[in-house]
Amino acid sequence: MATAVSWQRAEGAVLFIAAIALYLQAGAGIPWWAAVLLFFAPDLSFAAYVAGPKPGAAGYNLVHLYAGGAALLALGLIAALPLCAALGAL
Repeated sequence: MATAVSWQRAEGAVLFIAAIALYLQAGAGIPWWAAVLLFFAPDLSFAAYVAGPKPGAAGYNLVHLYAGGAALLALGLIAALPLCAALGAL
């Protein structure tokens, strides 16, 4: 089991580095402090737990899917929208 956790952490680290590289490449001009705030913004979805454990878990998990960011990143790259690409990378 320890090797599975190690691989997941390594995978997460690679994904984080790739996302930061894509964010920098997008050149959206977002200040570093705003990028940090935007990076942690999805964690505010914990507030969905006010509605109870089941809707809270559903809301939190929905916001934390990689697919949403990947779609936003792809849209930004295809449509040449640097801000959209940068937000998707974050």
